Amino acid sequence: MSLPFSKHNDDFAAAPQIQAHHVPMIAQEGFKTIINHRPDGEAGSTQPLSADVAKAAEIAGVHYHYLPVIRGQYTQEQIEQMAHLINHSPKPIFGFCGSGMRASELYALAVAHMNKK
Repeated sequence: MSLPFSKHNDDFAAAPQIQAHHVPMIAQEGFKTIINHRPDGEAGSTQPLSADVAKAAEIAGVHYHYLPVIRGQYTQEQIEQMAHLINHSPKPIFGFCGSGMRASELYALAVAHMNKK
């Protein structure tokens, strides 16, 4: 796959911004769910809209979720939403944002939240 991603474990990987045309490659890599953590418009017109990536995911047969976050400003609700997605989405999950950091951080926070219970 020409798109770089960081595999955290067998269930989750994080990546920088993707384009809609990357979705078939993500599906070919075996990912079953994509989670977009980047707010629409954050990077201007070079960033695809969530709806465009969602449509590509639907065509590719991949589940898609939009959970936009701002780095360093994660709310408890966002952490709980991410934990819910981790627990209830087909795996493996491919999370992305601008650089991959928010996807990685939110994943770690959600896992820590689940481990507290």
